[in-house]
Amino acid sequence: MTGILLFIGIMQATGFLDVIVRDIVLWGNKLGGGPGVCTAGGIAAGVIGALTGFTQPVITAVITGPAAVKLGVDPNKVAGIQAHAGHIGNLAGFTHPTQVAILATAGIGYGLFNVLGLIAALSIFFMSYVRVIYDMHKRGVTVSEEDRIAVMEEIKNKEYKTTSGKAFFPFLVLLIGFICGLPIFLVGLVSALVVMILAHKDMKSAEQTMMQGVGLIATPLVATIGFLFMSTVIKQIGLVDTISTFASPMLSFSPVIVMFCVAFVTGFMT
Repeated sequence: MTGILLFIGIMQATGFLDVIVRDIVLWGNKLGGGPGVCTAGGIAAGVIGALTGFTQPVITAVITGPAAVKLGVDPNKVAGIQAHAGHIGNLAGFTHPTQVAILATAGIGYGLFNVLGLIAALSIFFMSYVRVIYDMHKRGVTVSEEDRIAVMEEIKNKEYKTTSGKAFFPFLVLLIGFICGLPIFLVGLVSALVVMILAHKDMKSAEQTMMQGVGLIATPLVATIGFLFMSTVIKQIGLVDTISTFASPMLSFSPVIVMFCVAFVTGFMT
């Protein structure tokens, strides 16, 4: 997580991430107007969250959200789709506390679990995309081509500090290193240094921005400690034995359903 957050920190500070989000908006618009914009933004935030262990929909939503609303999507549904980013972070990632807890409980490792999780998460995005389109038709919302072009031009005409090629290149370095199985901390650090070089940023200020990114680790770290603390308390007070007594009939019938119910209640509470 630290290695990746070094990278994310300097990507944000140098404006490289803004360029990537801009391209995501433009791509999402071509995919399907407002619904495509917010869906693409949510997926992009989820991918970043899968790498960092800390899914921040706001990273992309700050741009994709207003654009999707201007393109006719209901604000509440825009927020809902962006929030689905957490599903990719939880299911298809490699460092999220929730996913680590699931792997430890189920006694399995990374691999097919992540592939199936990504399929499930993308299915949620697809169904949300379809429902938003249906909602717009139901409400009689239509966006003219002129209005769509105006929204896209507004985003294009903002001042950006780099080009798309430079912005995506460090991400490419990160993904190649990740896929090759190199130590993720070193991959994140090297990718951050690539950003520093491409952005012509001096080493001292680059270090500061990297450390600001690392500061984001506080949230998932505290969450993990909270989960461990809660599970220990539950075990010590005997709640596990009490629950198992009531749940034993259902466990003999369908343990998968029981695990789903427990996961649902735990996710809702935490």
